[in-house]
Amino acid sequence: MNTCKLLLPSCMISLLCVPAFGQFSFTQPERLFLEVEDGKIEKPFKVTALADAGGNQVVTLKDKTNKKIGKVPGSEFYEGSIEFKINVKKGGEYLIWLRKRWEDGCGNSVFCTINKAMTLKDALVLGEDGTHSKLHWIRLGNKPFHLKEGVNTIRLQNREDGINLDMLAMIEFEEDVPLDEQYVPTGAEKANIKPL
Repeated sequence: MNTCKLLLPSCMISLLCVPAFGQFSFTQPERLFLEVEDGKIEKPFKVTALADAGGNQVVTLKDKTNKKIGKVPGSEFYEGSIEFKINVKKGGEYLIWLRKRWEDGCGNSVFCTINKAMTLKDALVLGEDGTHSKLHWIRLGNKPFHLKEGVNTIRLQNREDGINLDMLAMIEFEEDVPLDEQYVPTGAEKANIKPL
């Protein structure tokens, strides 16, 4: 190691000289991406082609579908869900993102649960944003969600029709970074996990 000496009027300071290309080790936050069409899909959701989507496919719920089918007797929900069982190697707090295209402002959300049954008490609304007619990432809520090490279950449930679902992202939350400065997925990210 080299030592540099700096002379100041009344004292002498020794500084450690660090080489310009020193080795630094930063732990990269976990970033998990999957294609929605790889989930366990229940009708009336169906896989359709879309050129700008990751994998050139989306899971679609056509406009006016819910008006035709109505809610399942004895249930608070319309038919149709997508389930993902994912193996997470690094447990922790994650921000959950969905890449979607709403057809218009009337159909702009799905229900979501993470490691919970799909009940009205536990269902979170993913969406309700004003960006439609183009593929766009939206975040679930304003806080991270805990994903345990091992198998986690994420469910998307039919809430409104006229929607196209492309990708899910689970981005590890960086504790020293404010929420609005956390990593935001852009475009069609490359899927790096598949549901079990």
